Amino acid sequence: MAYLIALSDGHGLETAGKRTPPIASLGGRVIRENEFNREVVKYLDIELKRCGFQTLLVAPTDADTSLTARTNLANSKKADAYVSIHYNAFDGSFGGANPEGISIHIFPGSTSGRKLAESILKYLKNGTPQVVRGIKEDNFHELRETKMVSVLIENGFMDNLREALLKINVDFQKEVAKETAQGICEYFKVPYKVEVEKPLVGTLYRVQTGAFRNQSNAEALMVQVKSKGFQTYMVQDGGLFKVQVGAFSKKPNADALAAKLKSSGFNVFITTKSGASVTSSSAAPKPVPTKTVKVGSKVKVKSGAKTFEGQGLADFVYKTIYDVIQLNGNRAVIGSGKTVVAAVHKNNLIVQ
Repeated sequence: MAYLIALSDGHGLETAGKRTPPIASLGGRVIRENEFNREVVKYLDIELKRCGFQTLLVAPTDADTSLTARTNLANSKKADAYVSIHYNAFDGSFGGANPEGISIHIFPGSTSGRKLAESILKYLKNGTPQVVRGIKEDNFHELRETKMVSVLIENGFMDNLREALLKINVDFQKEVAKETAQGICEYFKVPYKVEVEKPLVGTLYRVQTGAFRNQSNAEALMVQVKSKGFQTYMVQDGGLFKVQVGAFSKKPNADALAAKLKSSGFNVFITTKSGASVTSSSAAPKPVPTKTVKVGSKVKVKSGAKTFEGQGLADFVYKTIYDVIQLNGNRAVIGSGKTVVAAVHKNNLIVQ
């Protein structure tokens, strides 16, 4: 009999607070957590079924299904494992400490939970470069109230800009689903069945760094890739805008380029599929509405900003809220009360 795996995509699409801060490169768009969670569960469902598992979607709609309803359903169907897909958050800002990385959460003292988490983490940590935060024990409802082995996976931080953009990268969504499926297969000692793409004669191997449903999202990634010195282009295929780098007749050459891109922090995927060439949109993204900086404003300094004269700032400066003491054109003097800390460009200030 096939194992039954209960799959939970964390939160509903409109759950309050579960989203990124506004992203300037996407015209101020926020990305909801469930935009990632539901897609990974969709691809994980496909992966597991291909490997011979049965699956149970405990929150099949975009509504925020209660945790009790999810765990009760899994228990009533006597699922063999429960896997909950999430994306973490810290302080709701792209500034400050700005943590990053993946973690897998298990119920305190659960031997089976730790074993499943270890199997999944083994594959996740070999994917797109991310900080590995390890396995953590927590008394979460989905871990406590399930009668089967259960794990909750935090696949990155919504308020870390690089990881926030990964959320809408279809290649990254599929990669997380594949790696999670490989870990589940290892735990249950079920062979993982690879989805084989059969190249035709004369096929070129293309290194792909992302695939998006919106062209503007692909363009934002192209800017990042080019900033690291790689030449890139965009194609459209199957309703997706794909960012590709290079095309090779020999796969080892594509593997070598993929390794360089991965070491630069990019998600990579080698494909033999191309598509229709797409010219980047000439329309610039709409700026994110910002509050006006004025004398008396409470502000934080953007991470990495320098003084008005171009000198570096101490790390603690980016983590502190200051008063704007003086404003002369673009030059803003900040401090606490009447104590001056630095003069910075006003565009490097975030009004609190």
